[in-house]
Amino acid sequence: MLLGKWVSNAISAAAHFGIADHLESGPKSPKELAALTATQERLVVSVFLSGKYEFSPQEVVAIERYTMIPIMGWGVRIVHSRSDYPQNFIFWNLAGPEPVLRGIREAGFSPSA
Repeated sequence: MLLGKWVSNAISAAAHFGIADHLESGPKSPKELAALTATQERLVVSVFLSGKYEFSPQEVVAIERYTMIPIMGWGVRIVHSRSDYPQNFIFWNLAGPEPVLRGIREAGFSPSA
């Protein structure tokens, strides 16, 4: 029952955002759909459908492991102070959050808000 609702919501979101139209030219790789990059001065999340989101360390309160559905719903939540960005900002990753969190730490990005 829970999985059925999740699938239904995913299909609804795909229709709402016109994902089929955006993929008309062919399939996209995961890196083309969304990417997260970090340096000591900047954390950047690029999302195929909604653009680029940039954070400085002073705008980030915390970067946390986020799990909605174990195994299927892993991500990294960015707790931030930017009022012009979505409040609930989660970068989903099917491989789990640990490689993403490790990459952010190794890049030297450290939240300081």
